[in-house]
Amino acid sequence: MRQRLEEFCRNNPGAQKIIHSLGNSAAIKLRILPDTDLLFRKAKGGLELTAHPSVERVEIDMDIVLPAAMLEDFLAAAPQTADAIILFFAENYYHEKYRPYIELKILSGVFRLTMKGYLGLIPLGGPALMSILRSKGFGSIGAITTALKGIARK
Repeated sequence: MRQRLEEFCRNNPGAQKIIHSLGNSAAIKLRILPDTDLLFRKAKGGLELTAHPSVERVEIDMDIVLPAAMLEDFLAAAPQTADAIILFFAENYYHEKYRPYIELKILSGVFRLTMKGYLGLIPLGGPALMSILRSKGFGSIGAITTALKGIARK
């Protein structure tokens, strides 16, 4: 799975656009159920994807748990644009097939998330993402930042 995700991130134009939008040192720990831990980190040279994030001392912004089936479906769909990638995860976050297995922990504050470019991904999702967010009660950047403050650990 790691190799397929790495190839997708390096070769997919939409993934490259998302990676380019993030600031250096943006870092996400991803656990793929049942037992794979990965670290996605933006560095000056692009994306670094490592298999054992616990070995390195990295300030992680988000800790995400996803079922392997969701990532298999994502890779099979192979979305080619940034908005299609973002929409896949936004739509499937609430899908009954995956929802019981998904966890999202925000480990950084809103200011740091903004400075590292995460909130800048919202416009990449386009009107369809805003429609999803509105339907879940997040119709404005203010509502989104309030929600982020509510789930952040720091």
